[in-house]
Amino acid sequence: VYTIYINQFYVKYVRLENNLNRSSINMKFYEEKLNNNKVINKILKEDLYLKERNLHILLGQFKKSALLIDYDNYIINSNDIVFKTMFNKYMNDNKPIKLDDFLQNNMDEKENFLKCVSQARDYNESIIMQIRGKDGRIFECIFSLYEEYESYSIICILSDITYEKKISLKIQENDIKYKKIVENIPYSIILAKNKEILYNNNKLELDLNDLTIKNIILNEATKGEINYTDNNNKEISLYVDRLKFYENKEELSLIEIKDISKYKKLLNKLDESANQYKTLIDTIPEAICVLDYESKEFEYANNTFFDLFKIQDIENMDFDEIYNDIAISSGNINENIKYIRKTLKDGYGGLINIESSVVLIDINKETKMVLIIRDITKEIKVESMKKEIEESEAIIKDRDDFFINMSHELLTPANLLHTSNQFIAYICKGVINRESSGEFANCISVMKRQVDILITLINKIMELSKLEGNYYKNNKGIYNIVSLCEDIIAQLNKYTKYKNINIVFDTEVEEAYVKINPDDMAKAVLTLLSCVVKYSKIKSTINFNVKVKKNKVILSIENFKRYDYEQYFEKYEEKILNLSMSIAKLIVNMHKGKIDLKTNQEDCVLIEIELNMENNIYDEEKNNKTIDENFVYNEYKNICNL
Repeated sequence: VYTIYINQFYVKYVRLENNLNRSSINMKFYEEKLNNNKVINKILKEDLYLKERNLHILLGQFKKSALLIDYDNYIINSNDIVFKTMFNKYMNDNKPIKLDDFLQNNMDEKENFLKCVSQARDYNESIIMQIRGKDGRIFECIFSLYEEYESYSIICILSDITYEKKISLKIQENDIKYKKIVENIPYSIILAKNKEILYNNNKLELDLNDLTIKNIILNEATKGEINYTDNNNKEISLYVDRLKFYENKEELSLIEIKDISKYKKLLNKLDESANQYKTLIDTIPEAICVLDYESKEFEYANNTFFDLFKIQDIENMDFDEIYNDIAISSGNINENIKYIRKTLKDGYGGLINIESSVVLIDINKETKMVLIIRDITKEIKVESMKKEIEESEAIIKDRDDFFINMSHELLTPANLLHTSNQFIAYICKGVINRESSGEFANCISVMKRQVDILITLINKIMELSKLEGNYYKNNKGIYNIVSLCEDIIAQLNKYTKYKNINIVFDTEVEEAYVKINPDDMAKAVLTLLSCVVKYSKIKSTINFNVKVKKNKVILSIENFKRYDYEQYFEKYEEKILNLSMSIAKLIVNMHKGKIDLKTNQEDCVLIEIELNMENNIYDEEKNNKTIDENFVYNEYKNICNL
């Protein structure tokens, strides 16, 4: 009884307790192992998520998307961003999508797609098929079985190959188009490999069965012009061009052959014609020169051109100096060719006067500049003589016109009128002061102005008469023209500033001695300056420059774009101004100098006075002259206060 009811139960209890202890130890061990597996699973899960994310990014970059289709035909990864980007109508849909609905809405070949899914699931093999989407896209679909938790799912990789298909079709179209182009090219195209002809469009009558001709054509060194005589003694000229390229790692040669026999004959005729025209151009009196329009490189000049410029070669010729500022004609025979005059130096340093123009013509699709140059040196001399005669006749005419209407006896009554007007103004000073803008004061002012004009006009006539009749005393000495002009301008600026006109003096040298009568030369310079001031607009700047060129002193008076020669003057004012200019010219001519007056339509004036400079002079020969301020004021008033 003890053994059965007590001892055996105790033994069982001990065994159970031992088993429980061992189980507790095992459970603790398994629990630790489970915790370790959880950590490992978490790491694997994060790694799996990262790989899945990288996979979607990679697929997205290559325009690919993966569809995971479960056993019940649901797309269970529809929340994938790559899938939503490819099919953006599901952008806001995060639940599984039924495959039938997806195909119905997006694919034209629904049955083929489902058939591929079934075959991949039933036969456990990868299937590739191209399926067109309803929006015109073309997809390449790769179906593969994906086993997960004993559930057969299908993974479908969608690749958008629309662009590749279009490119492939375009290449096929281009192949057809280029083949037609090659077949219609008027010269021969040959495709060769290993000295064997693969293609020939047969556009030229070449006997490629002739081994000699065939070997010449297929020889890699053959390039450029080839001339030979065929069996019928006909001279044939060919032009061969070739290039190499690789196709499927095989070297091919593309040979282009043109028959230039007719072209060569035309060139020979053209050379003959060119020689004839060259002979004709060499005989014409005009100088002809041809330049390339783009590079400005010299190409041809006739014999007249070399004779005109007295040169042997063209290398040192400055063509820019000839064709700059020239109106270029188009070469149309109905268009008047426009010429411009210039003075250039020939090969020996001599001056020649030319009249030149430029015509543009097209030769072989290249624009050429044809310079047409005429020697007008004799014409310029004739025109210069004619101009001098006209100027002389104009001076004589001015003198005669005024001498007919006035005489020296008019100066006495003019002075009487002037004195009477002054006397009346003095007697009636009170009335004039009270009614300064009245009729009486206005009459006195008009009378004074007209009498001043009359007296000035008579004095100018008498002065001009003295100069032309050689009655003028001309006591010459050697004076520094620079200091003389500087003194004149310094005093003249005191009066011109009231007209808001400034005269700027500038000189290249401090001393330039000339043989002059200082009073006469000061009068001439003052007259010219006063005339320029008279015609200048307010706020003008008049430049007075002194330059030395070889043995000449050049005094230049210039007003740039502020000179108005067309402004209105009364008839007698204009006569006085013209007489004053004539007197200044006569004074300069008496000193063996020259005056050149230039005006243009841009309101510019330039007066240049050229005088002979004295060299090798002694100090005792030099004289000084101080210009009287009243003299400057009176000369300025006689012209500018008219």
